[in-house]
Amino acid sequence: LLRSQVPVQASLQILQELGEQLKQQVDTSAASAIQSDHLSLAQRLAGVEQALNRQLTALQLSLRRQQVSEKLNEWTVFTEKYKELCEWLTNMESKVAQNGDISIEEMIEKLRKVWKCVM
Repeated sequence: LLRSQVPVQASLQILQELGEQLKQQVDTSAASAIQSDHLSLAQRLAGVEQALNRQLTALQLSLRRQQVSEKLNEWTVFTEKYKELCEWLTNMESKVAQNGDISIEEMIEKLRKVWKCVM
């Protein structure tokens, strides 16, 4: 939409230039009518430009809402995974405490196997 504003403004400039050229070529009554038409077109063009600006603002707001929603979803997934990790660590801590006769190396190897299965 930002790109579409440039052609609208360029078109307005071209219309103004054409209007000035036509004024020089016609008599005063025709020039008055053309000036009136030119003013009407310029007002319409200004209205279109305002409408485009409102649409651009609405689109930007919609895009921002979508981005916030996506980040919220990502945060929800992260929170769930974090809770799962905490539960898993708590379970592993209990298992380690219950198996006091197993060496640390054996426990680490078992944890690696469990971790590979989980991932």
